[in-house]
Amino acid sequence: MRSRANVTRMLSAALIVLVVRTRGLMMTTPPSRALATATATAVAAALALPFMPIAGVLGFGPVPGRFLGAMGLIVICYIVAAEVAKRRFYRLPLFPV
Repeated sequence: MRSRANVTRMLSAALIVLVVRTRGLMMTTPPSRALATATATAVAAALALPFMPIAGVLGFGPVPGRFLGAMGLIVICYIVAAEVAKRRFYRLPLFPV
C-alpha cells in the first residue's frame, strides 16, 4: 500500500509542474529540455522504485498494473482540473493578459 501512495504522489507532483509553469495550455507550450528531462526522470523513478531491490527496505512492494491504469486516469483528471482552475484564475481582473 505504501508503494501505491508513493507512486501516486510522485507522478502527480512531477506532472502538475508542467501545468503550473505557464499561463498557456500545458500541451501547447513545451517545457524546456531540462524540465522535460527532470520530469521524465522523476516519473521513471516513481514507476521503477517499487520493483528495485531496495524497495523491501523502504516498505514498498510491486504495484499491480490494474492500479497503474486507474491511477493514470486519476492523474489525467487532476491535470485537466488544474488546467481549468488555472484558466479561471488568470481570467480574474488581477491578472490582465
